[in-house]
Amino acid sequence: MAAGSGRAIDGIAPAGLEIFVMGGPIMPHEPRCSSSGQSPVFSRTLLGALWTGNLFAPFLMSAVAALLPALGRDLGASAVELSLIIVVYTLAQAVFNLVGGRLGDLWGRRRMLLAGVLLFTAVTAAIGTVSYLPVLLGLRFVQGAGAALISSCTMAIAMSLAPASRRGRIMGMVTSAVYLGLSAGPVAGGAIAARGDWRWLFWSMVVPGLAVWLVLRRFIRTEWRHARGESLDVPGCLILLAGLSGIALGAGGMGMEAWLVWLALPGLCLLGLFVWWESRARVPLLDVRAFRAMKGVGAGMAAMFVNYGSTMGLVFLFSLYLQHVRGFSPYTAGLMLVVQSLAQMLSSPLGGRLADNLGAERVSAGAMALCGAGILVMAFLGKDSPPAVLIASQVVLGVGIGCFSAPNVVATLGRVPPRHLAVASGLIGSMRTLGGLFSQVFITLVLGHYMGEAGLDADSVDSFLTAMRVSLVGLGLLNLGGILIGVSRVRSDAGSAA
Repeated sequence: MAAGSGRAIDGIAPAGLEIFVMGGPIMPHEPRCSSSGQSPVFSRTLLGALWTGNLFAPFLMSAVAALLPALGRDLGASAVELSLIIVVYTLAQAVFNLVGGRLGDLWGRRRMLLAGVLLFTAVTAAIGTVSYLPVLLGLRFVQGAGAALISSCTMAIAMSLAPASRRGRIMGMVTSAVYLGLSAGPVAGGAIAARGDWRWLFWSMVVPGLAVWLVLRRFIRTEWRHARGESLDVPGCLILLAGLSGIALGAGGMGMEAWLVWLALPGLCLLGLFVWWESRARVPLLDVRAFRAMKGVGAGMAAMFVNYGSTMGLVFLFSLYLQHVRGFSPYTAGLMLVVQSLAQMLSSPLGGRLADNLGAERVSAGAMALCGAGILVMAFLGKDSPPAVLIASQVVLGVGIGCFSAPNVVATLGRVPPRHLAVASGLIGSMRTLGGLFSQVFITLVLGHYMGEAGLDADSVDSFLTAMRVSLVGLGLLNLGGILIGVSRVRSDAGSAA
């Protein structure tokens, strides 16, 4: 069998939708038959398993943030050391989103997805037994790697299995898990921190993790190995790891130590070296030349970076505004922040459905415009803005983000040949992570410029509001650039169709 084809498992022949399950289809679609004569069906059970797998990483990312004070007290960690718990997890995701996609092509997406779920579950359980911070940091890196394997392979498999006419809906439903995880994590983490040992958060993931592993193993009956027989570009992996380490530690760690920001510059240089190396490698980790030839893929990656770069840091900024300027309690501020995540979760399937009916490029461009409207509303918030305006800004922003992700993924990955699908899926995840880092760094720099060493007290309210508005104007201009990317992509597609 050719290396570019899928491999049948348990006697079931591969094709675009080879999945045979019990429990009935999630939706009717064009019948396609494998060589075994059976009609493939996309099962509700499989969709639920992919959805739950996609929930793990964002849930633990946001839940652990709520547990940091409890972790610090128990492990005797400083604020600087606690920040590393978030940084190493983000770093591992940024690296292994791309590497995991390549490993899926080499060794099989199904195999790597199952390995990612098992690794994530085992390491999560092990973290609950740790009493030494360096060990915890090492496990958090491995945990982030497992989360990245899950994310990159889940998206690639969902795109491979979904009928072309239903990709938006399915990707929208799978993506909605990310937003539920982000909204449920702080609530669960806060409840566990208040009522019990922080370790229970990690132990509670064991049963769901094993259940998802069993369901995925049972119901995904096809393997995809489009790069079978090729080798892994180890030098490229090491250059990527070094470059992203500099960026992640420089961007995420400058709040710990100011000098760490200087690590970002050599990190960027190493990323440039990575692109150069990949364009010349015999078997590259990222086939730069092939991706350049894929019309519209680069624009989709850029749109992902820009949209998350202009929106991900706003939760941090809005949280400070609610508590510092408006005087809300952390609990009340948390409830208002959950509004945005819930809007993202509920609108994500809608965005996918609209993408199927109206075109993924048009919907993703319109969603970016909604994000811009949400940023604009936030830019006008003041000391006495009505609560309805506060909530409306979060709803508009949440709907914009929720309606953007799945259509942009479909519009981008739909242009990628099967051979490069897993790597492209991982690259989208890396763009999302890097966009989030950029957003946080930009806001931190602006706050530092306008507030200096001033604390969050009554005397610094005006300077904070100035910094917030400057940040939002800057991020709004970045978002405008993303809208222009989306509009140009729509016009390009219209021109090609004509």
